[in-house]
Amino acid sequence: MFCEVVHGDRHYPSVILDMSATGIFVRTIATPPVGAEVIVNVRMPGGRHWCLRAEVAREPQRNGASVPVPKRGLGLHLLEIPDDYAEFVASL
Repeated sequence: MFCEVVHGDRHYPSVILDMSATGIFVRTIATPPVGAEVIVNVRMPGGRHWCLRAEVAREPQRNGASVPVPKRGLGLHLLEIPDDYAEFVASL
């Protein structure tokens, strides 16, 4: 499912790989640090839209590599959970 991660004034096209009642994991090139607040804009088929406030909870493991590994995703903890989002996730 496609989405957009917004951090500061930057907008990053992204893909949601996993959703839960309290968080999501997105494939993205965005690089906010753990603890940073982001907005995730999700547009669903049929016109449903969520603008989710979230905090970066984790970054991908780098496996101790001495050469920087490009970030490929972020684990996000939702700070506000709309009722219709919770209902959608519960129906999965």
